[in-house]
Amino acid sequence: MIATLLGLCLGLFLADGIISFVDDSLIVLFGAHVLAPVRGMVALLALLMGFVIYCMMGFAPMIPKRLFLPVTLFTLAAGLVAVPLTVYFYSRIQQVACAISFCQLAVGLGILYLVQGGSKFGWPLVPEERLGSKRFSWLNLTGFVLGNVFALLPAVIVYLVLCAGLAISHFSDGFLALRPGGLTVQVRKYSRDDGKTIQLFPMAHVGDAASKSKSSSRTGELWCGPTWTWNSLPRTRLISSIW
Repeated sequence: MIATLLGLCLGLFLADGIISFVDDSLIVLFGAHVLAPVRGMVALLALLMGFVIYCMMGFAPMIPKRLFLPVTLFTLAAGLVAVPLTVYFYSRIQQVACAISFCQLAVGLGILYLVQGGSKFGWPLVPEERLGSKRFSWLNLTGFVLGNVFALLPAVIVYLVLCAGLAISHFSDGFLALRPGGLTVQVRKYSRDDGKTIQLFPMAHVGDAASKSKSSSRTGELWCGPTWTWNSLPRTRLISSIW
């Protein structure tokens, strides 16, 4: 029974990798999204099956973890890797997705090669002899739970916080920074050759276009639209208007 479930998990993982790689390749080369519905359905089945097998590892020590941890945790790992790549290479996100799909396919084929004991693939995908002899173990279950609660989950949270800090700093051009105490802003001083300088203080104003227009007429401050952003356009207009 367990060997059948492991074979189904590995088969869905491989199918998802193949379909995803073909679909991403078609998108990159021709801009065609012809496999999106099939890809979504297979990816969902593979994700659910991977989650089931991962949970079973806590109750069934016979599952070879060194072979099936990469399968069950690949989606999580790929998603975490994609976060900073999306921040810094958003214009190349489709190429990043294609590379991740290729890695999934390579991992799946590698695991299949190890499970089958060679390049002659057959059915079942996971032979019974690849399973361990141990059944249920309280020690295995305790280690599994503690590893997830005190190692995997905190590591994911810390990683996502670090990625959030990178994203805030990148999209604000360094004006905003995420610190343990909260968000901090940076005051910058600009100067030119003749010695004239300005100081730029980051700020936010909440209000509609009418209120901004009235405030601008009273203070002479330049507003760049009904909403505020941290990109270079408002700062460029502000500096050019003062100079």
